[in-house]
Amino acid sequence: LFFRTLSGLWHFPSVTMSTSPLEMYMGACQKVGCKKNSYLLRTLPENVDGWPTLTEIDLNQNLVGRIGFQAVCDVIDPAYSLTRLCLANNGLDDTSMALLCPALDHHKKLTCLDLSGNPIRRKGGKMLLKLVKDVPSIQQLLLLNTLILPSLQNIINLRVTDNRQTYERPSSSGAVSLPLVDSTQRANITSSANPGGRSPKPPPLSSFEAYQNLCKVLQKPGHLETMCRKAFQKGDADASGELKFPEFVVATNDICEALSVPAPTAGDLKNIFHVVDTDGTG
Repeated sequence: LFFRTLSGLWHFPSVTMSTSPLEMYMGACQKVGCKKNSYLLRTLPENVDGWPTLTEIDLNQNLVGRIGFQAVCDVIDPAYSLTRLCLANNGLDDTSMALLCPALDHHKKLTCLDLSGNPIRRKGGKMLLKLVKDVPSIQQLLLLNTLILPSLQNIINLRVTDNRQTYERPSSSGAVSLPLVDSTQRANITSSANPGGRSPKPPPLSSFEAYQNLCKVLQKPGHLETMCRKAFQKGDADASGELKFPEFVVATNDICEALSVPAPTAGDLKNIFHVVDTDGTG
């Protein structure tokens, strides 16, 4: 744990290893009592100095299962050069995510993670949300055909989008802080939070057009209330009955998008949230 903490803080990609990736994998298989995967036996570097060359592990067509994945995690943990990790269709669940996320939380080069087709649920989804926050190099996280709620997937995807935009448009401080909003509305927020950004601001609706759109909705009894209720349920990822600020931003922007009216600015969203959140609990 001490070594992992230091490596996460200072990132030692060239730490001297006494065991090759292949030897480590074979030893881990023996430890957990699982069958060795033929693909990994063929592709993992045999030499101790092969760790920097281990940039990709693709198990999409090579089922290892939950037990075999424990051995794979032993290799993933010190593989600091990984840029792409595909673990699709391997029967991984929330317990597997409890192994994977700590193994990746100190990686600095990983850009693509594919977990599609695995029975990952809400608990695992929350771990992945924390992972993409802690590892901003992750710019693509595939979660197709998992059991994670669409609302939680939406929040994860928005965070990954933030990661991509941070790398594409760094500020003078080296980071960009943006609220979690739908990509179709992001340009409006970006223009106020980062005026020097390269993303063009879409042409805004005129006040008259926005007024017309709103009137059409208000003419239908209960329609606006229904829209708000659906947006709240979508934003309430953990079904707690409360919305924290990131979820509030998603819900607010969903409503604005449905009404075809401009989304509030980042500053306005914060002010609105503080007014609505009277007791400070969300």
